[in-house]
Amino acid sequence: MSDRRPYSIDTLLRRGRRKFRRIQTLCDFIYLIPLPLGVSAYAKSGNVDVAGYHVRSIAGGMLFGDQWVFFAFVINWTAGTTTDPATVDRFFAAISDSLSLVKASLSKD
Repeated sequence: MSDRRPYSIDTLLRRGRRKFRRIQTLCDFIYLIPLPLGVSAYAKSGNVDVAGYHVRSIAGGMLFGDQWVFFAFVINWTAGTTTDPATVDRFFAAISDSLSLVKASLSKD
């Protein structure tokens, strides 16, 4: 029999949140999206590009002050080429604008 006591639920939740945040920082798009100043953000993204069809998605959370805001953005579109950087750039700009508006609306400053 082991002398080790089982972890408390609080300890397990704390460890789980840390792992979740670490995984969220692995997002390959987050550096492309200008975030509002003064926020910490975690996100996970996905994308598909095949001839004529494209998908981008990003979901996560941002923290400013003591306020968490969780978000998800998805876009599907068709284009005649394998890549469509103009649409991707507009999508990321729309995300940046949206998150800035949310922060401005909820900030206690």
